[in-house]
Amino acid sequence: MKKLIAIAALAVLSACSQKADEAPAPAETAAAEVPGGLAIDGKPNAGVFEVIGTEGKKWTTTVTADGKFSMAADGKTITGTWTSTGPGNYCETVEGKTTCFKEEIVDGVYTSTNEVDAKDTSTIKRVE
Repeated sequence: MKKLIAIAALAVLSACSQKADEAPAPAETAAAEVPGGLAIDGKPNAGVFEVIGTEGKKWTTTVTADGKFSMAADGKTITGTWTSTGPGNYCETVEGKTTCFKEEIVDGVYTSTNEVDAKDTSTIKRVE
């Protein structure tokens, strides 16, 4: 009887130590996908932004999660669609012409640079 108890105790200890040695299974977290994806600042691409262009011109851009945007400046509004392949990449299409921008944050300053014309760089401030 003592042998059976000793064997059972060893089996229990063996099972416990085996589980302790195993790497814990990663918790399955269903990361809720953000409609429209994330911008370089870690927040949703959708939002309202104040933009200051290279020559100091200011405008407001509103980006919606459904892939549309509008820019308002000097009493004019330009509308179009946008896409992103991930944080740091943002492309706008207006009247059939697509322009893509590399976005980054350096020393706390959020900038967007035209991938074809590096002189076309804007500073961005998220308003909403």
